[in-house]
Amino acid sequence: MSTTAFDPNRPELIEKLFQQLPNRWTLDNGMSVVHAEKDANPLVSLQVWVRTGSIHEGRHLGSGLSHFLEHMLFKGTEKRPGNELTEAIQALGGYVNAYTAFDRTVYYLDLPAEATSQGLELLADLVFNASVLEADAEREKGVILREIDMASDDPDRELTRSLLRTAFTQHPYRYPVLGHRELFEATSREDLWRYYRSRYVPENMVLVVTGNVSEDTVRAAVDQHFAPVPRSLLHQVTVPEEPDQLAYRYQHGRGAYQICRGGMGFRIPSLRHPDAPAIDLLAAVLGAGYSSFLRREIREERKLVHHIEATAWNPGACGLFWINYACEPGLQEKVEATILERLESLSQSGIAEGPLNKARRFALAGEIHSRQSVSGMAGRIGLAEAIIREPSYPRRYLERLSSAKAEEITQLIGKYLTRDQLTSVTLEPEQSPQSAARRKSTAIPALPSFQEIKAAGGGRILFQPDRQLPRVHIRFAGLGGPLYESPENRGITHLMATLLTRDTLKRSAREVVETLETEGGIFSESVGNNTFALSLEMFPEQVSLGLELLREGLTESAFREDSIDWERKAQLALLHESLDDIVDFGRKSLRHNFFGEHPFGSDPLGEPLSVEGLSREQLLAHHQQLIVPQNAVLTVTGDFDPDRLLPEIESLMGALPNNAFNKREIAFDAPSKTGALIDHMPREQSVVFQAYHDCGICAEDTLMGDFITTWLSDMSGPMFQNIREKHSLAYFASAARLLAPDYGMMYLFAGTQPGKEEQVFRGFNEVIDQLCTVGVPPEKFTQIQRRLKVTRRMQLQHAGARGMVATLNALYHKPIEDWLTLDQRIDALTPAAIAEYARKRFDPTQSLRLTVGP
Repeated sequence: MSTTAFDPNRPELIEKLFQQLPNRWTLDNGMSVVHAEKDANPLVSLQVWVRTGSIHEGRHLGSGLSHFLEHMLFKGTEKRPGNELTEAIQALGGYVNAYTAFDRTVYYLDLPAEATSQGLELLADLVFNASVLEADAEREKGVILREIDMASDDPDRELTRSLLRTAFTQHPYRYPVLGHRELFEATSREDLWRYYRSRYVPENMVLVVTGNVSEDTVRAAVDQHFAPVPRSLLHQVTVPEEPDQLAYRYQHGRGAYQICRGGMGFRIPSLRHPDAPAIDLLAAVLGAGYSSFLRREIREERKLVHHIEATAWNPGACGLFWINYACEPGLQEKVEATILERLESLSQSGIAEGPLNKARRFALAGEIHSRQSVSGMAGRIGLAEAIIREPSYPRRYLERLSSAKAEEITQLIGKYLTRDQLTSVTLEPEQSPQSAARRKSTAIPALPSFQEIKAAGGGRILFQPDRQLPRVHIRFAGLGGPLYESPENRGITHLMATLLTRDTLKRSAREVVETLETEGGIFSESVGNNTFALSLEMFPEQVSLGLELLREGLTESAFREDSIDWERKAQLALLHESLDDIVDFGRKSLRHNFFGEHPFGSDPLGEPLSVEGLSREQLLAHHQQLIVPQNAVLTVTGDFDPDRLLPEIESLMGALPNNAFNKREIAFDAPSKTGALIDHMPREQSVVFQAYHDCGICAEDTLMGDFITTWLSDMSGPMFQNIREKHSLAYFASAARLLAPDYGMMYLFAGTQPGKEEQVFRGFNEVIDQLCTVGVPPEKFTQIQRRLKVTRRMQLQHAGARGMVATLNALYHKPIEDWLTLDQRIDALTPAAIAEYARKRFDPTQSLRLTVGP
């Protein structure tokens, strides 16, 4: 196949992407409507963008009024009180949610295309007719207080808040979207109602409809449900302007953290500024991808950080060019000084065309990716129409990226990334050297079925051409993870997979990532509980190059000692980072106590002591054990010619060492521990878990477990309604499964206020008792069946996602396209069977309870 470089500057490709313009019209009441037809899948996305967010709260700035109101709109209307509205949406097989940002509140509904008219009726009722009752507001306050606590416990969110409140002295970006606890607690139902009536008016809204639905259908439904809403006065809010920054600013925080996090923010203009696309290019060159400038200079060559990235955040009147990193305690000042020094050096030497072309290709890939799903396309349109107020901006943006010159991008470093424009913040562990010093100072796309061919030695090759968009996805996977590791080498699969994408006998790690990323491709690794994978995504012109890199990684990986040492430290940093999050910490503890000494009790990242001791000899032995044909599945989906590509793939599979593969099956019959356990963590909230023995991925009745966790996690389900809505005991209450092929764990979990843990556990047991005795109500049963079908349908929109599911099915010896019979299997479920499964699994004598909190 050709390895001709993919040219991101071709105007005909941009022309092709934007050849079908959305339909736009304005209702008499001032509301804007945008419709884009997408025929590939029988799905639609309905979104209402309200041009109001936390910066528009006037005298209530900092109270979180916008976010509070977003929650309240789901509490019912006069026509549909309580949770009838969300139940009606979910009865259609739809998914509804919302989010609040600084400058917008967005309500979105994804559902089957045949339910478009009903969905628009429900969405109009939700945004225009909310009841906002006093009793509901008081209950929801408790829920949001848990969310505020959860945000306070998240180090990454705390770093963001620290940066914003330091960088902005006047602009409302300095206030958290959730609000400050004291100000939020003082808000009243009357405050909510006044804000609702003054800002939620048609003139301040944009309705976006994308998917497999005609303009005539949309117009008819909009005329019936949105057009009759009367025009109302829009209360204008003056947003304070941020004065120029004159000098360097900083703030350093410390707490109960495992690792140091840092953020460097430089003032930049808004998205509407002519420099904005070029600034995005600069951010991509500096900090996007493994081959980016800062990752190479700061992480790979100087080994000062465990991760580093750069992004341009510029939503409104101004923004920040943000560089964030994680490093060992004590290195923050050196990291910051080195970043500034390397930026100065780059401003003198200049940015080359190669990294710029890579950034352009990734921008184009992002535009393509957003078009793969109806919700992604709606989000893209909504941003341009509602926030930027320039419907053609996405096209103009790509054109501006194509025309930007290297000299122009280089000049932006001296224009914006200067020390006088810098705000620096850090979060570090209490006892770090620097902190001590400071204290002193279902329907699927109409595509061909997956085909399979056997490769030499027993490997399997799956392929499915999909010519809709110019991207190719390749995935090599095998069984691996905890079941294939010993207590001495826990986490070795993760480290091995990482190193397979780094140095080879022919190329350095830098050359590996630059070779593909320069052409707009991605080469990455992933490790799950039962498998590992290497993934490639690229433009069609680069498939041969991608396969060459994959072959080198699999058969000629160098496993250099310096790379092993560095990536081992990075894996340890990931472990420590996860231990800072109370939910992740709790899941790890629950898993370890539930499975005990069984290999599945270990997280794929491993344990600190085992990871620290991993050696090159162990990695080579693990590689010989797993990278063999009998454990190999290679899947390719996307825009490719099978006749030209398959011989190259067969050659790659034939190059694998033909060693024997020993599949491991280690039985697990009952929890290692039962009863109640407590782990302490200095946080504002507590998280509680209740776990039970479950069947595995390959069990015939595993779909029943999916049904139960979906029901227990549903917004209209008993967990949400009883624990969160009725008693306001938790911000989140959900259920999940952790599965091996032949066994697993099902668990309920919730975040609550310290002192209320036992109430939540009682709530768990009430829900389980109801499920085992009364079962799922018939109308809810049908709703969850639809939800399961639509969820899978949404997952299969992306070519890469289809490839991933097909690959896993092959590894688990399930039908490759098992989704083709999913609807039938879901329809075959009965309330009696689900209740029986619940009684079998939810054995109170075999349960494990875990509380994590202060």
